[in-house]
Amino acid sequence: MKREHFLSAAKALSNDHGLAILNCLREKGWAIASDVAQKLGIHVSTASKDLTILHESGLLERRMSKRRTRPAFEYRLKTERIVLDFSLDDSSGEPCEEVCRLYLHFFDRLFLKAKKMGWVNIESIAAKELGDGNSTVSDIVSREIRVIKKPGSSEELRAAFRRWNERIRRVLVESLGQAATDRLIDGAAAEASELFTSLAERYDLMADLGVITAD
Repeated sequence: MKREHFLSAAKALSNDHGLAILNCLREKGWAIASDVAQKLGIHVSTASKDLTILHESGLLERRMSKRRTRPAFEYRLKTERIVLDFSLDDSSGEPCEEVCRLYLHFFDRLFLKAKKMGWVNIESIAAKELGDGNSTVSDIVSREIRVIKKPGSSEELRAAFRRWNERIRRVLVESLGQAATDRLIDGAAAEASELFTSLAERYDLMADLGVITAD
């Protein structure tokens, strides 16, 4: 397990309800954040944040809910045996895998926020712009990442991501307007960088996510 995932998972598991969330999923199977929040008596946003962290750390499976409600992710345990396997030998250079996870988390949050605000078809429009209207943007990017990713490919990956993000931003601006697009991107970028704080700061990834910061 990479350093960022280890720290995120350890933090989530050590808080007041981390293990309780895992036990809840063990009992319920697939569940959305509101199910977990209701079961544990915590705020939905708290449950959603911890579920996202546990998923990004590789401890949970995730899929889009098939219920006839607002779009939401649902989660379940990958296994009932939880192992955090972390090596102190971090000599492999820039963590390309972590950068990929940050980008994919950004896209997930971006379009989930858009759907919650009522723009349910915007991801399909963006996916068509990237060449596949039948897939999610994250699925398209994941396929491209597998082609690009190889030792020493970090700069190539980041350049590709900036191109994808520029095309998606153009679609968002045309459909939603500049102000709404800026709010969506800034919000999704903030959540992605919060989950991978040291990585985002170390490699200045906020610019990759389309956030313009003041000098």
